[in-house]
Amino acid sequence: AANAEPSEAMRSRWAEVHRQLQDLAPLSEKMQRRCKARAELEIVKAELRALLPGSPEDSIKVAQDIVDSKGEGAAALEPLLAKAAPLEAVATYGVKMAEKVNDLLTRLDVCRTRL
Repeated sequence: AANAEPSEAMRSRWAEVHRQLQDLAPLSEKMQRRCKARAELEIVKAELRALLPGSPEDSIKVAQDIVDSKGEGAAALEPLLAKAAPLEAVATYGVKMAEKVNDLLTRLDVCRTRL
């Protein structure tokens, strides 16, 4: 029985599972981009907080206000804000959601490697 050929039903099911995994590829890539952008954005926000007095939680807004008013340290903040802007557009997941999505993508990768 170990060397038996798979039945037509098993082959059909295998092909369907393979097709479904392929169909998920564009969506999973999009999800990975969003998670990566969130992680990179959190790093930029931490770098901004380190440069700002009092380590404000909304570091991007505070930094933008300083840059807009040409306040002290604006020159050091501008490059970080330039990095943050495109990341904010892609990082549509919050921190907690990005963690959940990363867990889901890890499980999906495990499934792919086992098939």
